[in-house]
Amino acid sequence: MEGGFALSPDGRHLAFAAGDGAGKTLLYLRPLDSLEARALSGTDSASNPFWSPDSRFVGFFATGKLKKIDITGGPPQILCDASVNLGATWNRNGIILFTPDWNGPLYQVSDAGGTAAPITTLDPSRQENGHRSPRFLPDGKHYLHLSWSANPGDTGIYVRSLDSDESRLLVEAFSSPAYSAPYLLYVRGETLLAHPFDPMRLELSGEPFPVVEKVGSTLSKAHFSVSESGVLAYHAHSTQGGLAVWFDREGNRLGAIGPPASYTNLTLSPDDQRLAIDPAVSPFAPDIWLMNLSQGTTSRFTSNSAYDFFPVWSPDGTRIVFASNRSAGGGSDLFLRESSGAGAEELLLRTGDSIYATDWSADGRFILYQASSARTNYDLLALPLEGDRNPIVLVQTAFSEEGARLSPDGRWLAYTSDESGRPEVYVRPFLRPGGSQVISTSGGWQPRWRRGNGKELYYLSPERRVMVVSVQSDPTTFRGSAPRVLFDERVSDGSYDVSRDGQRFLINTVLPEASSPIQIVVNWRPEERH
Repeated sequence: MEGGFALSPDGRHLAFAAGDGAGKTLLYLRPLDSLEARALSGTDSASNPFWSPDSRFVGFFATGKLKKIDITGGPPQILCDASVNLGATWNRNGIILFTPDWNGPLYQVSDAGGTAAPITTLDPSRQENGHRSPRFLPDGKHYLHLSWSANPGDTGIYVRSLDSDESRLLVEAFSSPAYSAPYLLYVRGETLLAHPFDPMRLELSGEPFPVVEKVGSTLSKAHFSVSESGVLAYHAHSTQGGLAVWFDREGNRLGAIGPPASYTNLTLSPDDQRLAIDPAVSPFAPDIWLMNLSQGTTSRFTSNSAYDFFPVWSPDGTRIVFASNRSAGGGSDLFLRESSGAGAEELLLRTGDSIYATDWSADGRFILYQASSARTNYDLLALPLEGDRNPIVLVQTAFSEEGARLSPDGRWLAYTSDESGRPEVYVRPFLRPGGSQVISTSGGWQPRWRRGNGKELYYLSPERRVMVVSVQSDPTTFRGSAPRVLFDERVSDGSYDVSRDGQRFLINTVLPEASSPIQIVVNWRPEERH
């Protein structure tokens, strides 16, 4: 269940996000005393569901928003902006905690909706660079969360209170936490552990014991859920559930490269001979790796206790710019290094926000990047590599603009925006006057230009099919054809790239054996088995 799942607090229902058979992802609700699940209307693109404490509403993330829906009927309600979906929790006083950014603090918002505000502060003394996966304890005042740190010894599950920013480390872990009396649950490796925990004294005791093996996880999100009533759900999803596969324009498989892994980004070098990846989980460590496609070899490009991600090649292939959250105080910065691995990494840009490179202009003069802001979501900027190097704002609105890509001639900027209420692909002039025009017709994201001549623009549909637009433009006017499906292969995690001549597509696919059902366990506690 790549979209996530959650048991209701009363243990009677399971909410999960899944495809509807036509390629659309919806939120489904299944009573545990029934074999039938029903889709909740209006929950397109839903992910990471969570429940109200009375088990009546399901909260979820979709199209850059945090939403809720009444399981008895009615349309969903938008609560606030949320660029990423790193988990949320809801207490009986109507407070929802969540994380709107990869590398930032937790925020709170009313369950009636409104403006979200930060409730935690990243601790520089612990080199913290992100709080995520909050879980309220039974009193509705204290809560658990995962904290990421540039220092591995400070990465773990912490406990806090709504009325204080003080926190205490409970256990070193890289897993989202949960509580079901009297245990704190978390995943270590692939084993779900239960550790005796006193929610009044906020202390662990004794030793943890294994509950189930082979529990899947992706980055910091462990694939399990537990109800207050003691029902456990988990997904034995393979942590090596993806495969990078070459396809031709007709959708025929041409062959796989590398071992199975969760490839969160696939980025081909300008000559198509090398591949930069930032895998989420094993068999690679969470750094940037380079594959030599002609030799079939893989080498580690970065090595850091924090996360290095979103690699972008220079137009001549000699350098790579990447983002890293290794700095204390939150956010992510841009670093630069020779693609050969020689020399030290250079800090290219630090703004205090979370920034990620998305493209490098063909003439080598600009690096495009997106910046995360709690006020304006994601914005698009360009970093000049000449002169004073002051960043240039390209698109900044109250909506999320992401994934900027520059045409080979440097004239047109393609990107994704959710200003219409769903992600669509837009094109606008680069560093010239002019408005934007919508390219996709029924939703779209992850645009890619045909690098050789710019005569085609590709993107992913909401069903994650590869779409293509033929481009006929002159220096002042952009003209694109109606989009058409190039082929139907579903792209996992939106990770794909296109060869320079537009004839081959490297796509992160899901292995058939990686899809397994959600397992439900009742009376999982040792004291209930007798």
